Amino acid sequence: MCNCGQKRISLKTMEDSIYKNNVKYKLIADKPVVINGSVTGRTYIFREKGDINYVDRRDTGIFEKNKYLMKI
Repeated sequence: MCNCGQKRISLKTMEDSIYKNNVKYKLIADKPVVINGSVTGRTYIFREKGDINYVDRRDTGIFEKNKYLMKI
């Protein structure tokens, strides 16, 4: 009996866990925005209006203060 289905299920679960601790933010301004995460040090780049990035929850403090980004 093939266990291919089980492998697919576990892979999907792994993908879900990657985004589990992230929050989506969308650029609502017409100009690009670059933010360095205050905790992780990761650089988040929003190039054009409508761009969406997954942001680590630990870095969201600075994102909530930015008027050019919207949490979705």
